[in-house]
Amino acid sequence: MREEGKSTRRGRKDPVHEQGPSPGIQFSRRRSAPSHLRARSSAPDGVLAPLYPRFSCAEASAKLILFEIVPITVEDLPSILEIEQESQPEPWSRQLFMEELERPCAQILVAKMREIPHALLGYICFWKVADEIQILNIAVHRNYRRQGIGCSLLQQALLHGCEKKAQIAVLEVRRDNAAARKLYESIGFKVVGERPNYYGLREAAIIMELEL
Repeated sequence: MREEGKSTRRGRKDPVHEQGPSPGIQFSRRRSAPSHLRARSSAPDGVLAPLYPRFSCAEASAKLILFEIVPITVEDLPSILEIEQESQPEPWSRQLFMEELERPCAQILVAKMREIPHALLGYICFWKVADEIQILNIAVHRNYRRQGIGCSLLQQALLHGCEKKAQIAVLEVRRDNAAARKLYESIGFKVVGERPNYYGLREAAIIMELEL
């Protein structure tokens, strides 16, 4: 993912070197979310259910971390930039994140440890454009990878897409990023194409899509 994925509409890097929708999304009566994307109704307010019943997340582990997924605030940027620098081969700058905060179609969500409110574990940035959810950037703190955090962030973006009647989710991932591709495939993303020499050092990007 940039934990690594990248929009097919914009020159961005991978999102898994593992203002958004409010937690506990209520789905429209006209169109229910697919069963594999529904959060458990028993989850406390402000806390995303850790996994969804239809599939097992490739990141899941036996260790349980209680965290919540909430919209970003400007105060989160220093922690996000730290994770970004350690996670991404071509990291976003503060200015790029600020541009996403101001972009009407963009959403940025962050995962925070419940016991330590200022402990930021990961984040996801995505766009809702027409009938698409475009995953631009997702990363998780190196000390908390493979514990379901990246999976939950991604699922929350997909839930938002269902709420907004998106039909498809799309991302790009480095061809050699096996960990990210495994995570995306576990959720249901399929490879639909490739962009040669897309990243630095002439590395190809794999285009993946998921029907919502």
